[in-house]
Amino acid sequence: MKKRLLTCVLTFVVAVAMLVPAGVFAADTTSATPSSAGATSLKWERSLGAGWSNSPTPPAVIGSYIYSGANGYVYKLNKDTGAVVGKSAYLGAAFGYAMMPVVGDEKGIYISTSKTQIVKLDADNLSVRWTSSAFGGQNVCPLYYDSASKRVYTGTWGDDNDGGTYFCVDADTGSTLWSIYDKEGFYWAGAMKVNGRIIFGSESKLLYSVGENATASTLAADKKTATMDGPVRCTPALYERGSGRVFVTTGVDGDVMGSSGGAGYLHRLTVENDGSFSGDSSCSIGSSKNTPVVCGSYVFVSNDKGQIMAIDKTAASLSVKRTVTAPAAVKGELLVASDPANSFFRVYGAYNSSVGGLYYAEFSSDCSSIKASGVMFTPAHRQYSISPVTCDSAGTLYYKNDSGYIMAVVSGANTGALSLKAASRSYNSVKLSWNGRENVKYYYIYTGTGRYVGKTTSTSYTAGKLKTNKKYSFKVRAGLLDGRYTDYSAVRSMRPVPAAARVTTRAGAGKVTVKWSRVSGASGYFVYRAAKKTGRYVKVKSIKSKSWTNTRLKKGKYYYYKVRAYRVVGGKKVFGIWSNISYKKTK
Repeated sequence: MKKRLLTCVLTFVVAVAMLVPAGVFAADTTSATPSSAGATSLKWERSLGAGWSNSPTPPAVIGSYIYSGANGYVYKLNKDTGAVVGKSAYLGAAFGYAMMPVVGDEKGIYISTSKTQIVKLDADNLSVRWTSSAFGGQNVCPLYYDSASKRVYTGTWGDDNDGGTYFCVDADTGSTLWSIYDKEGFYWAGAMKVNGRIIFGSESKLLYSVGENATASTLAADKKTATMDGPVRCTPALYERGSGRVFVTTGVDGDVMGSSGGAGYLHRLTVENDGSFSGDSSCSIGSSKNTPVVCGSYVFVSNDKGQIMAIDKTAASLSVKRTVTAPAAVKGELLVASDPANSFFRVYGAYNSSVGGLYYAEFSSDCSSIKASGVMFTPAHRQYSISPVTCDSAGTLYYKNDSGYIMAVVSGANTGALSLKAASRSYNSVKLSWNGRENVKYYYIYTGTGRYVGKTTSTSYTAGKLKTNKKYSFKVRAGLLDGRYTDYSAVRSMRPVPAAARVTTRAGAGKVTVKWSRVSGASGYFVYRAAKKTGRYVKVKSIKSKSWTNTRLKKGKYYYYKVRAYRVVGGKKVFGIWSNISYKKTK
């Protein structure tokens, strides 16, 4: 499957109408979310995995808890602290590329595994209720849970030749109620319900409509399709409750990876009473796999170029009214915040660069202008992110990136001091390191007396061109996105001394040869030996070369060695850092 290993940078799609009482994906909210670029801080973070292939699924807010799957387990986190308060048994498989979140309600939650099985768990104790049948391929479609009909939907994708299957299972029993095979399969094809019909798209450019109570025996007569201008890799969005209108995005570049130069459209269609589709209007938005978000009279959507667009949903002919561009492609689903009067529309999205931060743009009430925009949050653990952004009723933002951290973001900058450490790196340099901090533009390094030394975006800095064994003092602080600075760290002092050598040993008949790496600036080396690893080490050789053979040793006995470099300064030896311990048994 030629594209299987590339999905780490692909768009993430989640169902518009997944019933999560306290949190939403690809939807709107009136919660008091952060409203200023950079003026945010990390409420908590929780690492559940590492790397894009083992990263946790995007956090789902269900009731008072966060749920996420990682490495074959489902975790239940305290929403306010991020503490793990529950963990399921191993579910028999991991979760693919961890792109699909848990869905459900406070009674039962559902997750899709890499075996393309849906697993239902008790939301309280995370015990497994049932596991569905598998359909092969990849679980690259979001789950949709319809609480009214007690059904769960998702789809699979093989590759360009294997196709895939969309299937529906009974939420109470896990039994398969119906399935549809598509020759190209289903990729990020989320489902939604509109006027009693389940709507979802496919890679073969088909938009499907199936009755909410369909069964395997009624499916053939019930199923309706419409041919689109490109693959449908999104979840349809409802125009408004009670309306038969839906919004769907397409990308016609034919590439699952979604190149930034591809063409694509936002379509507004009507689902007729018999489940068939009628065309309405469309507008060019560039290749997109993003679920549109309808808020008030506008629909918001992003594309593979990182453009976030506002479109008047009521216009007879759709057209982009205003566009703002993020630092990188916004491939995860958007969150749109507004007040009850829709006097503003604040759009959040995770941008897919090596930073993996959150971008926001605030549109005016008529979306004719951008009132504010910028990077809202940058994590300390920087990595690519295709995660959707969700929030709870308090306005806390939740998302994750490929570092494996789930993050809770709130208003208010963290200006507390960093924790600084200092260590000798070589005879003329000292390495400084500190804890990472969110929303940092640069870390600034100063001497203990306040003289500026340098700046970096890393969490470490090497101060060079120093004098051996002279005491140097340093402190650091961070400059934040909103222009503020953290407090200075505590002052740390260190003397540069020769670095540690790397020692290896080789045994012979009554002898051991000791070798070590060259230490920069060393005048010579002392070799030490002991009869036990934790025993008393005695100096046995002073030498300027990088090896020495210890002879006249007892046969069949272990000997332990370590080396220490020294540098002569002002006629005195300054000793460096101890090497590792290496040992061998003589022959």
